[in-house]
Amino acid sequence: MEQEIIRLADTWTAAELRGDRDFLEKILTDDFVGIGPLGFLLNKQQWLERHRSGDMKYETLDLDEI
Repeated sequence: MEQEIIRLADTWTAAELRGDRDFLEKILTDDFVGIGPLGFLLNKQQWLERHRSGDMKYETLDLDEI
């Protein structure tokens, strides 16, 4: 089970880096809440919206507490 979670986290990270809104829309639950690096909260639509304009791009993305 732990390996499945790690694979999912790796897949999600890769999708975030690519800005793959289709994958993220499928994988995130309707009640998803993301917590930004400064503590702000984003619901699913707000999280996806970050990728819509193409203005937000990651240089790196690391999950260090899975």
